[in-house]
Amino acid sequence: MSKALQELTQVAQLANASTLVGRTVRAVVEQSNDPKTGMPRPAQQTEGVVDRVTFGAEGATVHIGNLSVPATKVQEVR
Repeated sequence: MSKALQELTQVAQLANASTLVGRTVRAVVEQSNDPKTGMPRPAQQTEGVVDRVTFGAEGATVHIGNLSVPATKVQEVR
């Protein structure tokens, strides 16, 4: 039963994220650590039109140009 519920949740997440295709979104993009200091860099906000949506082990991912952003990081949809 729990596997079926997980699969249903995943389908719902993908369906919800797919409605973002063609829409302008604002999202937070995590940055890798600074290669010189090893210190974390602050997250950056990005804005653009969602080209496509994929679904993997981490859940739904929206693709904005050459950026891949977890759907959970989308803050605004226009």
